[in-house]
Amino acid sequence: MAAVLMRPVDTFFFRDNRPFSIGEDNVTTGLFPPRPGTVYGALRSAYIHRYSDFDTFKSGTNEMIKRWMGTPSEYGDFALRGIFLHDEDGAVFPLPLDYQVVKEGGREVAVPLVLEREDDHFASDASAYRLYGPRDGKSASSEGAYVDEHTWKEELFHRSGMVVRRKDYWVTEETKVGLARSERTKQAINGMFYQMSMLRFKRENLKNQGPGFLVVCERAPDFSGVPYALLGGEGRPWVISSIDRAPLFTAEEERQIAEQIRETKVARIILLTPAFWQYGMRPSGFDPSSGHLYIGEGIRVRLLTAAIGRPLLVGGWDIVANRPKPRRPAVPAGSVLYVEVKPEEAHAFVKAVHGRKWSDESAHEGYGYAVCGAYHHSAS
Repeated sequence: MAAVLMRPVDTFFFRDNRPFSIGEDNVTTGLFPPRPGTVYGALRSAYIHRYSDFDTFKSGTNEMIKRWMGTPSEYGDFALRGIFLHDEDGAVFPLPLDYQVVKEGGREVAVPLVLEREDDHFASDASAYRLYGPRDGKSASSEGAYVDEHTWKEELFHRSGMVVRRKDYWVTEETKVGLARSERTKQAINGMFYQMSMLRFKRENLKNQGPGFLVVCERAPDFSGVPYALLGGEGRPWVISSIDRAPLFTAEEERQIAEQIRETKVARIILLTPAFWQYGMRPSGFDPSSGHLYIGEGIRVRLLTAAIGRPLLVGGWDIVANRPKPRRPAVPAGSVLYVEVKPEEAHAFVKAVHGRKWSDESAHEGYGYAVCGAYHHSAS
C-alpha cells in the first residue's frame, strides 16, 4: 500500500472554523491535526505544480494530470485512505471514544467502557443499550487522546486498557505576534495587532527526522519526484517522502477479528478519520424506523448504541472559485458504533466494513476510514 510521509520544515498552523480578522479577532489558536481534505488538497496541488500548472489542470488537457488529479469538477484516481500522526515508532491513532480516561501514577490510562442492556430506561435514541465507565471518580476527556499503532492493535484483540498521550507529547506551541503594515507608508497600522499559536514538532531524543503525518493512499501516482508541498496556514513547506506500507490488518488478523465477532455477536465499528454522515450521527445505510444499519454485500446489522464525540466543522478553500468552501459538520475520528452481528455473517461483515469508505461525502479525500473489532468485556 502506497503512503507518503510529510514533515514540516519549520513551524506550522492549521486554521479552524473560527473567524480571524486582524484588528477584530486578534488571537487565533488553530487546530491539530489537520483535516484529511486539507492534506489531500496540498498533495494534489503539489503534484499539479510539479508536473503542470493550474491553467492546464482547469482545461483538462494534460492526460496524466487529469487521470490522477481529475478536473475542477471531478476527482481523479488519486484517493486517500487516511491521515495520521507519525513518529519514530510508526503511526499514531486517535483513541476510540468508547473508553474512560483516568489518571494513574502521573499518566493517563484508557479503560474500556462496559456495554449494558437496560430495558426499563428510556432514551432519546430509543436504544436499550448504554456504555458505562467502570471506574469511579473524575475522568478526563477521551477526545484528543492518542495511542501508538502497535498498542492500538493489541487492544483491539484484547481489551484491557492502555496508556494514552496528548498532542503536547509531540507538539509544542510558539506564539507569533505581528502588526499589519500599510502598503503606502510601510508603517504599522494602529489597532491591527494579531497573535497566533504556531506549532512545532518536538525532536528531542528522537533517532530520525522527527514526527510528521503519515498519509495512507488508496490509489496514488508516484510522488518520488515531488519534493515538497505547501500545507496549512501561510503556505508553509512540508518535505514529502514516498514509502511502502503494509495494510493495517493481515488476512489472518482479519480472520481472528471475524472469529471474535462470531463468538461475541457484538462488533465495534471504529472511525480512524472523521466522516460525513447523512443522518448527522448515523451514516446513510442506517434505517431510523428499524434501527438497522446496512453494511454492504447484503448484510444488515442491528445498531445497539454509539460513542460519538462532538461534531467537527469542516471547511477549506476552493482553489478554483477562490473563496471559502461551505462548512459542514463531520463525525470526529475515534467515534464507535456498536452493532449486533449474526454469527454466520461475521466473516462477510469484516470484509464489508474494511472494504468500504464510511463517509457519505469526500471519502476520496481520506474521510471515513473505519475498521471493526469484537466487543468483549475487559478484565478491568
